[in-house]
Parts: sequence; structure tokens; C-alpha cells
Amino acid sequence: MRIASAVFAAALVSMSIPAHAGYIVNVQEVGTGVIATGVGSFDLDGLIYQTSSKPIAANVDANMGLIRIGSSQWDSYTGIAGPLTFGTGGLVPADAWSGLFAGLLRIDDINGTTQGIFVPGAYASGTQLDSSSATWDNASFSSLGLNEGTYVWNWGSGADADTFTLNIAAADLPEPPTWAMMLAGLGLIGGAMRYSAKAKRA
Repeated sequence: MRIASAVFAAALVSMSIPAHAGYIVNVQEVGTGVIATGVGSFDLDGLIYQTSSKPIAANVDANMGLIRIGSSQWDSYTGIAGPLTFGTGGLVPADAWSGLFAGLLRIDDINGTTQGIFVPGAYASGTQLDSSSATWDNASFSSLGLNEGTYVWNWGSGADADTFTLNIAAADLPEPPTWAMMLAGLGLIGGAMRYSAKAKRA
């Protein structure tokens, strides 16, 4: 009974944990292809609007630190900081995609390197986006030149601090709030079991 109460308490704790975890893209080898899926939101405060454009194909260019998933009209913003690359591969268009456009951009010119993000056209800062995806058929991390790992770009400060996280991994990685919920739940269950054991000895 006490363990059931602890589980319920863990659920209450998990509901109080902020759900905001920036935008997260998970890239996995699935069957004979590679699938990238992204979900989350963007806080645009402090970023610099760059340009807008009509829909273009989803693609990846690991050497240029660029990944784009989904397809829709889009806006780009600069002012983020993070890894300049996540592999050695060149530009590879996706074979299929779904959802709204989102991703990373990098521009190298005479003024230096500029990094930024793509968001759906007319995106309202902080709006939660449903899942978007891109699929590369008959592909692997090796053929796309992707290096496995977790890459994080960040911008903003205080309440407006935000991140774009790219997970290139063989298996799903839980999002940060999921880890927090799991740890909180396990901690409460463990505490309840210790209390129960002490009560029985008394």
C-alpha cells in the first residue's frame, strides 16, 4: 500500500517538473535506413531574424553542422552557439519527410561563422511543435558521415535560455524531463520501501 502511495506521489512530482526542454532531434538507424525525429519548442528571445523562404527538402550535412527535418515555409534566426560539426558527411537530401520545418543552419563567410536555427514560418516563440521527421532510405550513420553522440547548441539567458539537442544514437534517449521523472519516482519508491522495512523491524 505504501509503495502504491509512493508511485502516486512520484506522478504528482513529475507533473510539477517543467516540461520545457528546448528542441530535441533523435537520429537512429532503423532497418536499412536512418530516421530523424524532432519535437519541442524554441524561445526566440535574443535571436536575430535572418530570412524567410518557401518549403525546401529536408537534408543533412554533418560537416557543415546542418540538419533540416519536416517541410513548410520557414524562418531562420542566428545567434546560437555550439558544435560546428557532427560528422564528416556532405549534403544528403532526405528521401521522405513529415511535419513542420525545423533544424540547424551554419553560414561560413568572410565575416566568420554564423550558427542559427530554422523554425516554421510565422512561428510564435515558445509554441510546442508536434513531431517532425526526415528519412534517408538505404543509409546508415556511416554512409551519411554522422558521428554518434549528443550535441547541444544554446542561446539566451535566464528564463529565456534555450537549447537545440541532437542525439545521434543507436537507441532512443529519454528527454531530460523524462530522466527527472524517472529519478524522482525511483527516489520516492526507494524511500517508501526503506520506511516500510524500518516499520516492520520496529
